[in-house]
Order: sequence, then C-alpha cells, then structure tokens
Amino acid sequence: MRHLFLATILIATPALAQYAPGLSPSERQQGAQASKELVQQFGGAMSGPLADYVTRVGKRVAVQSNPRTRPEDYTVTLLNSTVPNAFATPGGFIYVTRGLLAIMNSEAELASVMGHEVGHVAAQHSQSRNTRAGVGGLLAGLAGAITGSDLVGTLANYGAGAYVAGFSRSQENEADALGMRYSAAAGYDPFATPSMLAALARENASSGQGEARGISSWFSTHPVTTDRVRRTQALAQKTGIAPGTRPVNRDAFLNAIDGMPFGDSADQGVVQGSSFRHPGLRLAFDAPSGFRLNNGTQAVTGESSSGANFVFAGAPAANPEDSVRQTWAGMLNGQVPDAQTRRTTINGLDAALSSARLNTNRGTVDVGIAAYRFGEQNFVIRTIAPAGDGGQFDRLVNSFRRLSPAEAGSVRTRIIDVVTVKPGETVQSLAARMAVSDNPVARFTNLNGIERVRPGDRVKLIVWK
Repeated sequence: MRHLFLATILIATPALAQYAPGLSPSERQQGAQASKELVQQFGGAMSGPLADYVTRVGKRVAVQSNPRTRPEDYTVTLLNSTVPNAFATPGGFIYVTRGLLAIMNSEAELASVMGHEVGHVAAQHSQSRNTRAGVGGLLAGLAGAITGSDLVGTLANYGAGAYVAGFSRSQENEADALGMRYSAAAGYDPFATPSMLAALARENASSGQGEARGISSWFSTHPVTTDRVRRTQALAQKTGIAPGTRPVNRDAFLNAIDGMPFGDSADQGVVQGSSFRHPGLRLAFDAPSGFRLNNGTQAVTGESSSGANFVFAGAPAANPEDSVRQTWAGMLNGQVPDAQTRRTTINGLDAALSSARLNTNRGTVDVGIAAYRFGEQNFVIRTIAPAGDGGQFDRLVNSFRRLSPAEAGSVRTRIIDVVTVKPGETVQSLAARMAVSDNPVARFTNLNGIERVRPGDRVKLIVWK
C-alpha cells in the first residue's frame, strides 16, 4: 500500500499545504456550485434523524483522511432518490441516496461507502478526470435528442453527469483502499468493504428483474466485479484486524432506516408499471406497454427497447400553445419547425398538439408535443419515435387526466420495515410479506444478505405504507 500513501502526499502542493487535498477554497467553490443542481436532480436533500445519522457517520470517517481535515470541512447529504448511488464532488461534498441505504445492512457498510467517496475527494480524482466538463457545460438543451442521442439520459442526467460519471478502474481501486483505511481508522470493521461490494453485486444481478433503475446508479458508476470483491477482501486481511473483532453497528443502522421510504415517494409521484400517478398534484398518465419509466425530480421519462422515448414535465407558459412553441424552440436551438398546432380538449383539459417529421444524423424521426392546461400551470409530453411509429404514443397523449380524490388517495407507497424474526418464521414466510411484484424470496435474501433466518434476527421487509 506504499504507493497509496505516496500518491496522497504528492497531491498536496506547497501552495496549498495549509489545506487537506481536495479541500482548497477553489475546490470548495467548485463543489458548492454543483451542489444545488445535484441535490435537485437527485430528489432533494432529506432531513431529520436519518439524515443526521448519515452525516455523523460520514464526518467520523472523513476526518481520518488527513490530519488537517476537520468535521466541518465535509458536507454530507442524504438524497431522496430511489437510485442506489453515492458520489462526491471537489471541496468535500459527499452524497448518498436512500436507494443505496436500502441495500446496506450495517453502519460499517455505510462507513465503507463514505470512506470510498472521501477517497475520491482526497485523491482529487475529479480533477484528473477528462470527462468532467462542468455542470453548466452539460446544459446543451434538448437538441441532442433530435440528433439521436438518448433523451432519457439527457434529461435525467444532464445536470449531474459530470460528477456522477464513473472513474477509471485504477481510481476506483485507490478509493477502495483509501476508504477502507479511513473507515478502519474510525473504528469500523474493514471487512465491511467487501461485504458492501458483495451486497451490491447481489443487487446488481437481480436489478434487471426489479424496479427500473433510471438515472445513473452505483452499478454503472462504480462497477462491481468478483475480482474487486476478492481484492478488497485481501486488503481487509492485510490490515491485521481479525474478522468480527470490530463493531459493525447493525442494530444502530437498522434503527435508523426503519420506516425509510422505499421506491417512489408520494410527494414525487409514483410509477406503477407503465403508469404514473401523482397524488399531490392529482394527475396521471399511462405509457404504452413495454416502456420503462423513470421518475426523476424534474421530469418523468420513458423509453422502449426500440429507442422510442418520451418526456413529461412542467412547462412555464401562459397557455398550451405557448408551451408547444417553447418546447420546439428548446429542442431545436430556438428554431420552430413548420408544424401545425391544433387546439383540442383531452379529458376535460385544454390542450394543444403538434407533430413533425424531422431528419436527424441517425435517420428520420416523428416528434410529437402535447401540452395541457392543468389548473394554473401547464404540462408537456414530448415524444420521439422512428418515422412511422409515432402513433404508438396516442394512448399516452390521450391518457393524461386529473385524478379524483378517491384515486389520489388510493396511490400507495412503500417503506422499509425492520422486524424481529419470530419462532416458526422462515425466509419464505417473511418474503411473502414483501410488497414486491417479482421474486420475493430473492428480493428478501438480497435485501438482507442472508440465506436463512433464526428467531431473534432483525431483518428488513419492503411493505406498503
């Protein structure tokens, strides 16, 4: 591990020696500028006892990164996102989503993730990554969709992609080693690092069968391999700390996440199969069958295996016709195509519809825009499909509607429920209580990292709220 220590020493140039690596004023400013957009894009910052707990663990680990590091040098944010991810920006800004917390099973595993992200900051990996173009540079508008790029990725990742994008394999390996060193120095079990990676590998293996992952997750930005698990296991053994001799604080962690929302929350709307319901706004729409939906903070996006996609979002305009014009202009760098806009009424709502066939560098596509007046605001659905396939969105466009109070009240959300195993209960009986649509036994064992249960064990269930 000598090269890791050397790399950390070489990072601190004489001009910045008074600051720990990654925490200079310019880096702090850089991270602060990105923070607002990252927080917004990933569901907003959570507050309360759980967020305070995550912050305490993160700062406890962060101060081990350098003798000059103080707790206040790091800002730890728990994000209200279902996407399992954690990431860091220069200046000591660490982020973790509740989607990733749901996969964890101990405070030591949380500390290992915090340590890994602190490692990226301390080793200044963002500064050396050529792909970091800055948040503002990614705001290229929607024109990329018309040139054939993935609009789902454009809208769902455009603000966060520069800092959420993956690091190189060598940088990930270095962050693993540094993170283990920091968490062990904070008193945690170093074997929590391979344990966490193994949990991620299990979840990744089953994620294609569960809920949509949507925007960039840990699995795409921190690839988990069998070799990586083995390597961190060997690193943990080299610490000289025997397995099981350090605390993992499983009960403290389970107490903290008990009752945590799982999946979509009511205040952000809920994806149910191919449908979207927002009980707070009392609106709904139904996507064509076979579309995979992602519920982002600013938009709901959907994509089919053929590449057809749509975006649903709010539109600041006085009427639906203005929303249509603004959407065209936003997509085409201020240009509005020679496309007729037709006023109509859909499910009792004033609406405007427009469509055009556009030539792109990847072929000809049919683009449609539907704008709706909904109370004091407008909403827009933008669709893109290969030429001749635009009709598949007719059901979607005509399904936008207002929910009745009864319908809004029937939208259900899920939470993590920590329970104690009773005599006679089995993995199968506990899994049967899970509010999941597929493979409940596999989901239960992956969620808890166990294959069998004993009376007195505490386990996580996903249940209806």
